Amino acid sequence: MTIARTCGVQLGYEWRSFRRNPAAATFTVAFPLVLLLVVGSLTVDATSAPAGGRFEQFFVPAVAAFAVMSACYTNLAMTLVLRRDSGLLKQARTTPVPATVLVGGLVVHQLLIAMALGGATLAIGTAAYGLDRPGDPLIVLVTMVVGAGSFSAMALAIVALLPNADAAPAVVNGVFFPVVIASGLLFPVRPGSLLASFSELLPVRHFLLGMHDAYSPVTGNGPATLTHLVVMLAWGLAAAVVVRFRFQWETRT
Repeated sequence: MTIARTCGVQLGYEWRSFRRNPAAATFTVAFPLVLLLVVGSLTVDATSAPAGGRFEQFFVPAVAAFAVMSACYTNLAMTLVLRRDSGLLKQARTTPVPATVLVGGLVVHQLLIAMALGGATLAIGTAAYGLDRPGDPLIVLVTMVVGAGSFSAMALAIVALLPNADAAPAVVNGVFFPVVIASGLLFPVRPGSLLASFSELLPVRHFLLGMHDAYSPVTGNGPATLTHLVVMLAWGLAAAVVVRFRFQWETRT
């Protein structure tokens, strides 16, 4: 069996596993969309949006970025650490399937889910809240792909550092949600503030700003967008180094 066919079989397995766990699948898909509708139902003064724009232009791309991060970071990390602790990863390595295919199938599956969910969020935001279309849709796509890839690498890195699955919910969610909120998911962070200075060191902030800039008629798609992409890529590469040297196929004792 060729590598391409093996990857396709593994990807099919991941899709069947996803469908056969309706609780997790529903939460993965529904949570960002519910968040979009809840935030969209709030009455927010338009001046609270960056650059004095409409708030819809701020929060819809931000929720789309959140959807991508949830699938590629939170869901990927939780799934992988559970498989490691249950012995599935160790057992799978005894098969002829290459290790890269075993993990890669899960990563690619989450990437596809993330891109579909991010696209659905933007489509619903456009239909329900009148989100203006971006000047260059390619910039939106590139930002989402770079963000998805980088946060997938960070998910693998956090799994490499986790001692066991019992610690996963506290560590994965305990790191993710405070950083997402502090980076400006639900409210704009004032430029130059202490919170902005701190969050701009982190990839979450740059993913949110990159998506906002792609839709903003004020900031456009200039050098700032490139900076956001570079920061996310840097975090992704750093995470890949951690994975290379720390990732294990069974729970550390």
